[in-house]
Amino acid sequence: MYKKLGLLLIKIIILQNVFSQNYFALGNEAYKNNSFQQAIDYYNTYLSEHNDSRAYNNMGCSFLKINDYNKAVDAFDNSLRYNSDNSAAYYNIALINIKNNDYNEALNNLNKGLSIDENNDFYKNSAFVNLKLDNYTDAIADYKLAGDNDFSVYYNKGYANLKLANYYEAIKDYEIVVQLAPNTKFAYSRLGFAKIQINDFEGAIEDLDKAINTDPNDLYAYNNLSYANLKIGNCRDAITYATTAIDMNQDFAIAYGTRALAKHCIKKYDEALIDFNKQIELEPSNAVCYNNRGLTYEKLGISKLALNDYKKAIKLKSDFNDAIINQNNLIAKIKSPIIINYTNKMYEDPDNLNENPTVIITYDLLSNFKDQEYDVEIFLVSEPDKVLNGAIGDIENIKNGKQKKIEWDMLENCSECLLKEIIIINVRKKQQVRKPK
Repeated sequence: MYKKLGLLLIKIIILQNVFSQNYFALGNEAYKNNSFQQAIDYYNTYLSEHNDSRAYNNMGCSFLKINDYNKAVDAFDNSLRYNSDNSAAYYNIALINIKNNDYNEALNNLNKGLSIDENNDFYKNSAFVNLKLDNYTDAIADYKLAGDNDFSVYYNKGYANLKLANYYEAIKDYEIVVQLAPNTKFAYSRLGFAKIQINDFEGAIEDLDKAINTDPNDLYAYNNLSYANLKIGNCRDAITYATTAIDMNQDFAIAYGTRALAKHCIKKYDEALIDFNKQIELEPSNAVCYNNRGLTYEKLGISKLALNDYKKAIKLKSDFNDAIINQNNLIAKIKSPIIINYTNKMYEDPDNLNENPTVIITYDLLSNFKDQEYDVEIFLVSEPDKVLNGAIGDIENIKNGKQKKIEWDMLENCSECLLKEIIIINVRKKQQVRKPK
């Protein structure tokens, strides 16, 4: 009796095992046929009697396919619970992390998987995650380890090289992309941009033309084509391409800046100023915009506003060398006192002044004239930039008594005067009173 019972139990166990194995196979078959919920049901039936890492992993993949990420993660965690060396589970959890934009956790899981099994898919996804985390050097290293000749590898590696300013390497990558998949969106556009960075403007124009043929809505291709033409002196063509980009997107800030540079090139400074103003409205934290607008203000003879723009650019970007140089040059220009009553000479020493000149001078040089040997009348100029360009309106106002004098004691405590207003001084040497012999 006992022996028969024992045999019966053995038969039942064997039958159950065979039946369960069939559920696992049925789950795999349902998965292949895209019947994911049915596959989950089969895996659950199988797992009700078995703790199988493979089945949990496959069930997790099925949950992934129906976008039930929470249950997928639970399944993959159980897969790792029963087999901590299941690299596929780490890989699949990383895919969910990527879908949830949790790139740090994705990188962590990919690295765990790579410690178990190094393969192309791990490296390619690790490279992608590093791109998302701005780890461009690591991304390039991962793409190289992937050893895959797929065009997407070169495309993304080219992007990483662009971000690292490795322009020659980026050009190599994108040239492979356009050979393997010439209609790839943005490939020619980025190739042209990289060539601009190495001053190959003719080559850039050729590639950017192809970019527009590939994608007529590529705003950056039009803008870069504008800039490349500007750099070879085709300023009017540059205006045309930038205008096309702006017509396509009224909020495309960089195109306003490029068109402004092109208008500056043909000396349409007022029109350039309008475009720079629009760019700054759209990008108020862009230091380059302020520096470029400052140059335009200088061309228009509005030195005070130019100086304000240079200061703003430096405040936004403290190591902005171009803005620092422009500011220093303009300050040096403003600091130089200018004789404008017919002589047009420059002086810093009042002893060199002719009889009764009118001097334009900045606040920090004013002390040169505070001397008992000189009678001075001091005025703040209302439009200093016009005076610098030779206008005499302020002088006439002074002569006609329409502009009030400023006293010494007021100026000595005038912190706002420094480099903000230009001062006009009527200077004349005091008459020497001879004592009777």
